[in-house]
Amino acid sequence: MSSRLELHLPNEPSPRSVDSAIDIPYSTGKTLRFCDATPLASGSNYHSHSVVYQGTLQICTSGSDFPVDSVNAVCKLVQLDGELEAQMENEANVYNTHLRDLQGDVVPKFYGFYKGSCEWSGWMVDFSCIVLEYCGTPVEEFLDLPIALRSQILDHMYAIHEADILHNDFREPHVLIKSTDDTVAVRIIDFGLSRVSKCRKRMDVKVGDYQPSRGAFGCNELYTVMNSMNLWTPRESHPLSQLQNMSFNIFSYPDVDSLVAYLKRQRPEQEEGSLRAEAAEVLGSWYNDYGHRIEDFGIDDPRKVDIDTFFHRLCIKAWPEYELLM
Repeated sequence: MSSRLELHLPNEPSPRSVDSAIDIPYSTGKTLRFCDATPLASGSNYHSHSVVYQGTLQICTSGSDFPVDSVNAVCKLVQLDGELEAQMENEANVYNTHLRDLQGDVVPKFYGFYKGSCEWSGWMVDFSCIVLEYCGTPVEEFLDLPIALRSQILDHMYAIHEADILHNDFREPHVLIKSTDDTVAVRIIDFGLSRVSKCRKRMDVKVGDYQPSRGAFGCNELYTVMNSMNLWTPRESHPLSQLQNMSFNIFSYPDVDSLVAYLKRQRPEQEEGSLRAEAAEVLGSWYNDYGHRIEDFGIDDPRKVDIDTFFHRLCIKAWPEYELLM
């Protein structure tokens, strides 16, 4: 027996009543009543309409009008847009299968996917909706978040990939933050474009690790996630003037003397005093921005680890079998 949803929406004289389009063990045989709805976001054009409501979801057992539970929820509703409806159905199936064990911790609790028809602007139209736990407000800028919170977001994306789901649309609006007196909860949302995929990550990395090549890391999405939240420590730096396209590995030239020797070979016409000032500024900038991570995250200190040792360790992370060949 499927569940049934009653939608009590603003400016509609009677509720919309629809049956669940997929089976959810939690709500089987129950009636869900979405009420006290307030629009959070909407979009319309000449042929389609979509809106997200926040409201109260009352959960009633079969044959009873009295709720046994009541939760803060959101309802995403789409009318007359086949593409968005297909994405919503895909999202619902992902929540209900691969992400089921992550609900309420990594992703919102899922209360069902529903299809029906209603009168809209004088016409009978089809609509689809999905009901989820309310989990706070979207992130505005990843880089404005403390690194501990960015680390939590990364852990959530790891968990999603371990569930064999590629999100395919990771960005700030799809990460929700909800603060209480003593905790900050993170949830990942919007799986409309997601698909089932085995993660190809081949390196166990942590926040602050030196950035490997994309190919060595293996997973393009998680690599981009760490990039977008500035969780990699760059191993490349750039001189400030003249040869702007030139870069160097910080492990190759970790101090002023070694960098000056390198710059002399690249710019034999430039005075040593000028090169030394530039080297000091470039290295000072790198150590000022990232030097604290050596102690905070326990990563290698370029002044104490040579370039060959650094690359050997990086190779072992990506290809553990490489060590057996040494």
